Amino acid sequence: MELRELLTKLFIIANLNKKLVAADYLTKVSDNDEKNYFIFGNFIGECSSTLVCIMHKLGHYDNDERLKNIIANHLEIRKCFDHSEVDIADFN
Repeated sequence: MELRELLTKLFIIANLNKKLVAADYLTKVSDNDEKNYFIFGNFIGECSSTLVCIMHKLGHYDNDERLKNIIANHLEIRKCFDHSEVDIADFN
């Protein structure tokens, strides 16, 4: 799946969580992968660990090591600050 397609799918799913304004991210997705990785990094910073890990368990990041690294970095930072969601350790 193309990065643009994957991010669009993720943002639509995340938009179901009314606490996150994923629609704003949908308007920023482009054909430029570098820009899309940056947008994804910002998105993950606002996204719940639960949603990130659910999407991982469903295999949405399997084919993109860079996306997995972006997620792992954010989750590691959350872990360092004793983030309260218990599923953070499930992302491997």
